[in-house]
Amino acid sequence: MPNEKAKHFNGVSNSKNCLLNGKKVLTFFLANMVANQPTSANFEKTFLDLPWQDVLWKQVLPYLSIKDLFSLRLVNSHCKRLAEGYFSSLKQLDISTVSDQITLTAFNIIIENTQNLTSLNLKNCTQCACEDTLVYLIERNPRLSKVSFKNCNALSDCVLLTLSTTCLHLTHLNLSHCTWLHNVGLVTIAFKCHSLKYLNISSCFNITDESIRILVFNCHKLTTLKFSGVYNITDYSIEMVSKACPELVHLDIQGCYRLTEACVKFIMTYCKSLQVLKAKNCQHISERCLLGLDESISVDVLHETLSRKKIPRITDQI
Repeated sequence: MPNEKAKHFNGVSNSKNCLLNGKKVLTFFLANMVANQPTSANFEKTFLDLPWQDVLWKQVLPYLSIKDLFSLRLVNSHCKRLAEGYFSSLKQLDISTVSDQITLTAFNIIIENTQNLTSLNLKNCTQCACEDTLVYLIERNPRLSKVSFKNCNALSDCVLLTLSTTCLHLTHLNLSHCTWLHNVGLVTIAFKCHSLKYLNISSCFNITDESIRILVFNCHKLTTLKFSGVYNITDYSIEMVSKACPELVHLDIQGCYRLTEACVKFIMTYCKSLQVLKAKNCQHISERCLLGLDESISVDVLHETLSRKKIPRITDQI
């Protein structure tokens, strides 16, 4: 394959999670097609003669890495249509594992005809996650329910406006380390996405109590809320969260140095479904104060100074 044809993709490594190597799958089908082909020179079968939608798109191509899919696309016009048809059929798109290698051109090829996406993970995609492209993608995929823009720093609140007005059934949203996020962006999500269950806005330094208040009074179904390192929030935010989100299971307030022990009282009083509280590096919340929490709640405190039986240590797997 000529190098100039491969310029759309910059050396993406094979996925470690593939159950079978994609190239071996194609080789297997090719070998069987060739071995059983008719003797007539005018009629030769290849793997392309298999049903595309029911077999190739569902049973073969999912095992290929993105690099392999782009290589397949360059073989001939039929393979190009096969690969692009597969892209258009995708319901889940996760390019976070190749975020530092995929280009904007390659990303545009993948999303050009997608209209069925329900899940989109663009974690750390700084090269291809540009605002105009994402607005186009979101508008064509109103069924999106899970979205991650974690550490995508080239965006603005405009993307969230499109997301909130288009994807009304959004349940999971990860905006952690999106330093461009302001109150107006979070409020647009709050007013439209009432089915939201998971929200991560960790290290979004511009968020304040006011947008948190509007969020929780519009999104009562929240079960996971993470705003570690959001330095502007105070006990008022935790009071609003505790009172408005009865189904809250996981709360992350690590590094929120304005919080005091008063917020723990709100958590103890109202968060009856809480299972996990991450509260490290909250300077004004003592570990002794956290002892008052129900024993069923896992709290990530310094286990050297508290009984492990009282407060089990949380691992990083959560």
